[in-house]
Amino acid sequence: MDHIVRSGYLDRMTSADLVARGLSPSDDLRARYAAALQPMTPQEEAIVARLRGHLAALLRAHWRRASNVEYQVEKTLGIENEFPHTHGSCIFLPQRLFVQPFDRLFKTFVHEFVHVYQRTRPIDTNALLNAWGFKPAALRERCVRDHNLRLNPDVNDIIYKDAKGHVELMVYNSDTPKSLLDAHNVVIEFDSSVRIGVADSRKEHPYELMAYTLADVLVDGIVDSECETWLRL
Repeated sequence: MDHIVRSGYLDRMTSADLVARGLSPSDDLRARYAAALQPMTPQEEAIVARLRGHLAALLRAHWRRASNVEYQVEKTLGIENEFPHTHGSCIFLPQRLFVQPFDRLFKTFVHEFVHVYQRTRPIDTNALLNAWGFKPAALRERCVRDHNLRLNPDVNDIIYKDAKGHVELMVYNSDTPKSLLDAHNVVIEFDSSVRIGVADSRKEHPYELMAYTLADVLVDGIVDSECETWLRL
C-alpha cells in the first residue's frame, strides 16, 4: 500500500476516473485499495517465483543492465477493473491472472516490469523514446483540463509529441464511463485540431508503447531495430 500512497495516485483521480473504477468521492480510497491487497496461496507464490526466475534469465540474456532493478509483487482483488498495473517498484497482479497459461502471464509480467524500469531509469528510458522520435510537449494536468483523460498508474505525468508533431491520448467516452475500457484515443495535430481514433492502449502514452514493444521483442522475438539497438547499449 505504501507504493500507492507515495505515488499520489489516489489523490489524482477525476470524477470520471472514480466512476470508471466503480468508486465514488465518498469512498475511503486508501481503505479500499489496502483491502484489495491479498495474501498469495502457496501455489500463487510458486507461480511468482517461477515468473521471477524466467525474468531473471531473460534479462541476463538480452537486457543485462536491467538485471539489478529491484521490484516487489503483490496480489490484488477488486481494484483497477482487475487489470495488472504498477506503482513505484511494485507490480500488482490481479487474482484472475494466476489461472492464465504461464506463457501469457509471463509476457504480462515482462510488460509490467518495464514500467518499474521506466521509473527506476528515466534517463535510459528517454533514450529509447528519443530514438522513436518522442519529445515532451506538456504536463498531464494541462490535458486533463481540456480532455477527459484516463488516469493510468503506469505512465509518467508528461505528454509527448511524436516525430510528426502529433500527440495521442486515451480519453473516456463520457463523464460517467462504465469501465476503464469505456474510452477512445484522440490525436491532437500540430495545428491543435483534434482527430478521433480507436481505443489503443499501445498508443496511449510512449511508456505504454515501450512496455508493449519490449515484451514483444523480448518474449516473442518481434523485430524492432531501435529497440534492439537500445537493448544492446
